[in-house]
Amino acid sequence: MSEYLAPDASMVVHFLNTNNVDLYVSDYLNYTNHNILKLITDFPEELLEYLDPSIEYLRFEINSNTRICDGVRLKFKHSKEILLSSPDQLEAYLSSGTIKGLGVSVSAVIQ
Repeated sequence: MSEYLAPDASMVVHFLNTNNVDLYVSDYLNYTNHNILKLITDFPEELLEYLDPSIEYLRFEINSNTRICDGVRLKFKHSKEILLSSPDQLEAYLSSGTIKGLGVSVSAVIQ
């Protein structure tokens, strides 16, 4: 990997050259222009607070039989709860940075 990164412009090169670690690369190209979550899970409150301090909670209602998301509950501080029928509707309420941040954070933990 270090052959693709400039030696004077990246701490990653130094890290790769001095540590024996495996580097995993995930392809998010299909999600770049779409603000969708590829994984539905309960996100830690601290992560939500970090990405968007105005979010009080984000909860997914998962059908226990089908494991499909039946709805989303989103609440911003000092506002009424918003009920959504699909996680795809989150892009109307959350910034692309928040949605992408949630996706990247969960992917990093899983891998």
